[in-house]
Amino acid sequence: MTSTSFTQRRPARRLVVGLAVVGLMAGTATAAPASAAPGRNDITAHTRHESYDSGQPFIVRGLVTINGHASRPGRLVKIQSSTASGWRDLPGVRVRTDGDGRYRVRVILFQDGERVLRAVGKRPGDVPNLYERFTVCIDCDFDDV
Repeated sequence: MTSTSFTQRRPARRLVVGLAVVGLMAGTATAAPASAAPGRNDITAHTRHESYDSGQPFIVRGLVTINGHASRPGRLVKIQSSTASGWRDLPGVRVRTDGDGRYRVRVILFQDGERVLRAVGKRPGDVPNLYERFTVCIDCDFDDV
């Protein structure tokens, strides 16, 4: 190996190390495969029941994890509803995570039928947001099924 080829490779190694350090300082590490749970970015969404009456409040709870650890406090989480024209924010249904990366938000829906919703964990900058879909049924009569 000549000294020319060594010096050509050296800046590339510095760049990779520099990017890893910058990523760690910004609070994000390099992306890991989805199957690697410890480095996973995720959001969960849970409701107590699958069906609610129209106008009946219900609670959506969940956890936001970044790089396999609970999110920092204050990360924005909002609930969106699937419509024919795409995903729409439910007005006023947004909260921030607590010190353990958990959130709890109250939702009231009036439109009858099966509703496909999702929790959205907002991420800073150009980093993709986190999504978790879930379904609730408003004024559904399961006895007729």
